[in-house]
Amino acid sequence: MDDFNVTDKIKEYVDNNDFNKAVSLLENNFGVIFSNHNIEQIYDTVSMINYKYFISNKSKLLLGWMAFLCGDNIQIEEVMTSFDDIKLNSPEESSLYYSLKSMIVFSKSSDEGLKYSKLSVDLIKDSEDSFIKANAYLTYGRQLTSKNQYRTGAEYFEKAQKLFKKNKSNFLIFNSLVSECLNLHALGEFDDAINKSLRAVKFSSSKKSEPTLYSNLAYLPVGMCYYELNKLSLAKTNLEKSKKALKSLGIVNLHGILELYLFKIYYTLNDDKNMEKIIEFLENIFKNIQFSEIKLLITSLKIKYNLKTNKKIPHTWIEELEIAYKMNGFKLPFFVLEVLIELRLKKLSLDLSDDNLIELLDIIRYEGNIPNKQSLLLYLSELYFNKNNKDKSITFLKWAHELYKDYGILSNFYKDNLKCFILIEELDNSMYLKLKEFFSQAEDKMKTFFIEDLTERELEILKIISSGKSNKEISNLLYITLGTTKWHISNIFGKLQVKNRTQAVEKAKKLNLI
Repeated sequence: MDDFNVTDKIKEYVDNNDFNKAVSLLENNFGVIFSNHNIEQIYDTVSMINYKYFISNKSKLLLGWMAFLCGDNIQIEEVMTSFDDIKLNSPEESSLYYSLKSMIVFSKSSDEGLKYSKLSVDLIKDSEDSFIKANAYLTYGRQLTSKNQYRTGAEYFEKAQKLFKKNKSNFLIFNSLVSECLNLHALGEFDDAINKSLRAVKFSSSKKSEPTLYSNLAYLPVGMCYYELNKLSLAKTNLEKSKKALKSLGIVNLHGILELYLFKIYYTLNDDKNMEKIIEFLENIFKNIQFSEIKLLITSLKIKYNLKTNKKIPHTWIEELEIAYKMNGFKLPFFVLEVLIELRLKKLSLDLSDDNLIELLDIIRYEGNIPNKQSLLLYLSELYFNKNNKDKSITFLKWAHELYKDYGILSNFYKDNLKCFILIEELDNSMYLKLKEFFSQAEDKMKTFFIEDLTERELEILKIISSGKSNKEISNLLYITLGTTKWHISNIFGKLQVKNRTQAVEKAKKLNLI
């Protein structure tokens, strides 16, 4: 029975108050239910069944897993409490119980969560290949990844993927594949991640029985890898394909990382308008969902956008990240730490000291995400360059350059025009010339576009606007009507892609027009 038929049948039984049949159907179709990417819709129906009808251990654990995936903490507590005095009857039941327990405790104690997750794998390793074993592998892989153990995590994602294939769980096949390839991305193994993802997409498109939308999720790690290699057009194309699939499927959990990488592309290209759109999209899609990590992501992107466009940063945004750092330290997502480092370089926040940054480098030196490591090294190089410590600056720059040589990671060199890049001339003259050309072209291209687009009269009015004159004062000064003045100002706003006088003046200064 496929997931749609199971879902409809469960709803039919619940509507007719035939709860025993509904629970039995749920228990006998566990793999089908959990392969549905819209499990929240199924849980809306299942949650209407009184807990007393969940008699077997397996049915209780399945309910517990559904409650966990849908964020129903009250139901989770009821399920887990009921197991205090119950004996688990089989390796599958034990594995299902400890994998669920591992997910519940992981946020409070990652070490304890990992211990239970490993136990769930060990308990079932000699059992037949089942959906529950695949779920144990997937859960363990996720927790290993959260502990920066990317290699072992990738291996368990691959194991899970093979078992999900045996169980024909299409959504979870590609969920495991994407997770594996994201780990390969973190390890700097971009070619492997790209090839593995694209092979899976090609294979899926040749089999009419497999939903193409699921396979299109695999474009996410492809786009991320192309970004690291500074192939921005390819990166954007693949990320947009993945975004389209997410929208069609109604999946939320991959949003965030996808928008982060799209934002990075637009940031490198100085595309202010699309950076704004990314922030607005995230605020809209998560407006009714309280994820602390997403809230920090949105605030971080707002700060980066304001830094890029020379806008004032509200101190409340900075304090939000500072408080998060004080509470979580280096457990924070790297994109938050990265923004705090940028604020430190601009002396807008002093929460991260030199020693803190060196400590962070020690943490990610051997187990950390390779692209993140390179980014941190470049920031350290900039930090010591600003302190006039050339020796330390070039030491960190050399290390970052070695990562480029070893893995091909270029994106971190192109996202910001750091002052320490002048030292690259000593290390790699070819790279130095390419960076110099890129940053000069980016500025000249923007400047030339707007200078040609604005008329002499518009430039004249723009300069007067910057002095704070009103529309009436401008009219009197230039001997033109008030209506003509407003018409010119409207044209200026349109050509500069701004909404008001303040933004127009800021944009003009950035482009050296005034």
